[in-house]
Amino acid sequence: MSFVFVNFPFMSQSTAARVGVICETLWDRKQLQACWPAWGERVTVKYLSPSEAQLGSDSTIALANPSAILDNISATERHHLQGVLCTSGGPGSLLAAAVASRLGLPSPPPEALRSLLDRRLARDLVSEIQPDALSPGWRISRDSRDALPDLPYPVTLHCEFARGPGDDVHIASRDKLEAWLASAQLRGLVERTWPRLERLVAACSDRPLDTPAWIAEPDVPGAHIALEGFTSEDAVEFFGIMDMRVHPRSGWVARYEYPSRLPAHVQSRTFDVARRLVRASGLNQCCFHLDATWDYRDEKIVIRGLYPHLDGQLADLYQKVDGNHAYEAALSLCLQGRPSLVHRQGRYACAASSVLYASAPCAVTSAPDACDLAAAEGWFMGTLVWSDKNVGDLVRCSDAQTSRYAVLNVGARDTELLGARLHAVEERLGFELKAV
Repeated sequence: MSFVFVNFPFMSQSTAARVGVICETLWDRKQLQACWPAWGERVTVKYLSPSEAQLGSDSTIALANPSAILDNISATERHHLQGVLCTSGGPGSLLAAAVASRLGLPSPPPEALRSLLDRRLARDLVSEIQPDALSPGWRISRDSRDALPDLPYPVTLHCEFARGPGDDVHIASRDKLEAWLASAQLRGLVERTWPRLERLVAACSDRPLDTPAWIAEPDVPGAHIALEGFTSEDAVEFFGIMDMRVHPRSGWVARYEYPSRLPAHVQSRTFDVARRLVRASGLNQCCFHLDATWDYRDEKIVIRGLYPHLDGQLADLYQKVDGNHAYEAALSLCLQGRPSLVHRQGRYACAASSVLYASAPCAVTSAPDACDLAAAEGWFMGTLVWSDKNVGDLVRCSDAQTSRYAVLNVGARDTELLGARLHAVEERLGFELKAV
C-alpha cells in the first residue's frame, strides 16, 4: 500500500486530525486545495491506495484481493486515522465504508451502502417511500436475450450493481439490445470484472451478489436535475439542486448549472422526497447525491439514483454561489462533526461545470500543459480545470468517461457571462483532436 501526505502552510502535524482518502478520484486533490483555508490548519490528508484510476474505469479491475486491502489498511492505520473520506462511486464507496467500520470511524454502515448500490434494492426503497417517483424498469440478463420484454425504446441499461460492467449503456432498439447482450465486449467485461466485484462485496458485506443483470429504464422527458446534501445525527441538509444539460444523442451530461432554475415548488417537492428517501436508507454521517427528472407531463419527480457520496466534480460550485464547499462538509462529517451551511454568500450569482466530450474516436494532437492549465484557471477567480489527456492520447468514446477530455468549473454574475467565460476558458486550453 502506498500513500501521500498533503500538508498545508501553518499545519501542526502533532495536533492535526488525519483523514485517509480512499479510492482517490480525479477531483479530490484540486477540490481539497480549493477549500484548504477552511481546514488546512486542522487536518492532514493522506491518500491511500488504490485510487479510483488504479481500480480501472469500471472500478473493479484492481480488486483481485479486496480482503487483503482491508486487512492492510486496518493493520497500518488503526491508530493513525481519525476519519475516512471517499468521493468514489460504486465499489469504492463500499470499500471505504468497510475500512471505516473496521477502524471504528464515523461512516454509514456498509450494509446500508450495499443496499443503495444494488439498484434493484434501491428501486424497492423508492417504491416504498414514494411510489410515483419510481421510473419503470425491467430486469435484463444475458440469459434473457431470447425472451426480451417489449421495451419502450430508447432505454438505458444500468448494471444492477452500481458502476459494474456495462453500466449506463444507451440502447436504441430491440436489435441493438440483442446484439449488446450477445457481444464479445460485454462478455469480456463480465468475465474480467464480475468475479472481482463478487470478492469485494463479500469482503465488505454480508449479502453476496447475484448473477450479472441490468435494469432497463426508458428515457423520461423533462428537466434532469442533481441534488446533493448530507445527513448527520438524523438531520438531512442540502447543498442545493443543479440543472443538468444532457447531450440529446448520447444522454451524457454536458453541463451542470447551479443554482437550478426550476420553479420553487418543484425544488421544494424534490427536497421533500429526497429527505424521506435518505432517512429511510440508513445513511448517516455522510454526503449523498441524488439524480432525478422533473416530468413535465405528469408533474412529478422521477428518481434515477441515490448514491452515498458527493460528486467531487461539483463541490466548488456551491462555494462559488453560496460559500459552502462540499469537501469541507465531507471532512467535517468524517471527523464526527456537523457542518453548518450559509446561503448566497459566495462570490458569484451562478456557476457551472462543463464537460468537454469527443463525438467520435480521435487522437489528441494539441493539449494544454501545466502552465496552460494554470493560465486558464487564472483568467477568472475560482476557475478549476481538469484534464487527463495529453498529446498522442486516444479518446476512445466507448462511454462518457472515455469520451471526456476536460472539465471546466466557472462562476459568473449572470448566465450570459457564465457561457462566455466557459467558452473563453475552453479556447485558452487549446485542445485539438483528429479523427481516427
